[in-house]
Amino acid sequence: MTVNTTSIISGPYTGNGTLDTYSYTFRVENKNQLKVFETTDLGVETELIVDSNYTVNNIGIDGGGTITRVAGNLPTDYIWYIRSNYIDTQDTAFSSQGSFFPEIHEAAFDKLTFLVQQLVDLNARNLSLSESTPLTVDTSLPLPTANKLLAWASDALSLVNADFIDNVFVVQESTPATDGSVYLWLKSSTGVFSFLDETGPAWVGITDTPGDGTVTLAKFGGDAAHLAYIGVENSSIASGATLDFNTVTGEFIHVTGTTTVTTISLAQGQERTVVFDGALILTDSASLILLKGGENITTKAGDVATFRGEGASITRCTSFERASGIPLIYGFTDSYVSGEIGITGAGNVTPSHGLSVDGVAVAPTLVQVRIVCKTAEFNYSIGDEVIINPTGMAQATSDGRGLSIVPTTTQLIIQYGSSSQPIEILNKTTGVTEFVTNANWKLVARAWV
Repeated sequence: MTVNTTSIISGPYTGNGTLDTYSYTFRVENKNQLKVFETTDLGVETELIVDSNYTVNNIGIDGGGTITRVAGNLPTDYIWYIRSNYIDTQDTAFSSQGSFFPEIHEAAFDKLTFLVQQLVDLNARNLSLSESTPLTVDTSLPLPTANKLLAWASDALSLVNADFIDNVFVVQESTPATDGSVYLWLKSSTGVFSFLDETGPAWVGITDTPGDGTVTLAKFGGDAAHLAYIGVENSSIASGATLDFNTVTGEFIHVTGTTTVTTISLAQGQERTVVFDGALILTDSASLILLKGGENITTKAGDVATFRGEGASITRCTSFERASGIPLIYGFTDSYVSGEIGITGAGNVTPSHGLSVDGVAVAPTLVQVRIVCKTAEFNYSIGDEVIINPTGMAQATSDGRGLSIVPTTTQLIIQYGSSSQPIEILNKTTGVTEFVTNANWKLVARAWV
């Protein structure tokens, strides 16, 4: 017999739910000279037990044999891994001046070969020094100590237990490349982390002074801006027609001032969280897309917005939160009811509504006008209210009857028709058109925002 294979492992085999038998490609002399490991689809690994979990076929064959799963087909995404399990004993006795039996000698030598192969495989799975490392380097591990890190001593010739703030630990060191690899250095005495930005040969550092509760990021060079901004608040910037967030060095920004903003510059994929320190107008446009259904947004001190660059010079507002917690897109949050207003031909009245959202004066989104009966006429009783503009505008006639309503951020501008009796209604019981007596009725305006 000879050993013609150099591998003492078979697999990994990934199950598909249709197979229960898998091959091993090396010789074993008995069923106990194999180990089988099964890993579930959740990553749980178990060493199986011969006969209970699997059976071994073709024992003693140079090319190996097969193993059958007792529980049936290997489930989908389960993994089997098979390896030899020769025990490091010498069970063959050679008699002095006894007969020479080649098979017995070959079997003993073969077992030694399999044991060497197992050692080679085990060594390949261990950490090792390069062959050029001087023999003066001591790789003995120090005694385990709680809350310590394993590190090279200052002379790089031995391993020591080290505190986080006292030593330099090199996880991997390489010349910066453009392959997307990440290389990390940690020097705790100054708290410096350095790693290769995924976009190219640029190094970014995270500086943490131990114990002061702060972290500072700095770009060392190259295209690493998106990493340099993480966790950093930029100094405040003044509002202007254009806000260039690409020039700031933090992802969190305060914007001061009240100048209307029409453009925000932000590179594709970049994100900035912005706190507005004053009342200004954000103008919705094709290049600055806001949340409020295409409407402009008037900010108030303490409002917070998140913007993300979308490419093609577009910046999108992805969230907006009022300092008061009132949603940006909301139902009615404020209302107004005027006092009773006299009705006069060609008259003009301008009641102040005082409507606001989060302290900012706004024009109402809904206006309604009613007339209130003060002296009974046309079968209406005192106190009856008649809505005269359910669509927001009374129907004006060619003889100067009707009224118009113009809402502004401060007033309702109500203009009566030029007729001496500008309001007409239907009789309450007959449906006949009637012209109200001005003195018998009062007008009440209602508005909501």
